[in-house]
Amino acid sequence: MRSLRRRGMMCRPCALATFREMQANTLVQGWWGPMSLVITPITLLINLGALSTIRRIPEPVVAGHRPPLNPGKPVFKRPQGIVGLVPLLGVLGMVLLVVIGMAAG
Repeated sequence: MRSLRRRGMMCRPCALATFREMQANTLVQGWWGPMSLVITPITLLINLGALSTIRRIPEPVVAGHRPPLNPGKPVFKRPQGIVGLVPLLGVLGMVLLVVIGMAAG
């Protein structure tokens, strides 16, 4: 298990491209450990806070020394996002079964 963070001054398209790439990778690679089944959903939710920060960055007005990155497709329209839904739905299903079991018992 590892935690990655990208820091630096980024324009909005570059920050969004970086977010989408890292979030999609987390959806695919984040589940491969016993503690990861708990930590990955929390990490995905925490990352949404970064997305709200990214959305507040103004669009670039003047091109810098290089063009901004292409943000690409949204996370759940990428293959990694679709594959990552399988374990996420499994974890949510287990939580739902525990809640139902506690309510019934």
